[in-house]
Amino acid sequence: MPLLAGSGGRVLAAFSGQPGEPYESIRGTCCCLAVGDRDPETAGVSAPFGPGGILLGALTLAGPSTRVDAAFLQP
Repeated sequence: MPLLAGSGGRVLAAFSGQPGEPYESIRGTCCCLAVGDRDPETAGVSAPFGPGGILLGALTLAGPSTRVDAAFLQP
């Protein structure tokens, strides 16, 4: 699978130094939400993890994109 698609791949790319958007925004918020990036029926939210700012990986929660609506996205 391509690294620059999906929430997990984008988080890994952002915290590995990928320049530009959306990677600057991902570094600013420390998370990424992707709906239908890899599969039109899947949504995922990911965040980087590792001690002291060292990237060890990305933690992803994925599920059906039908569960992601405007109400879900409100803080």
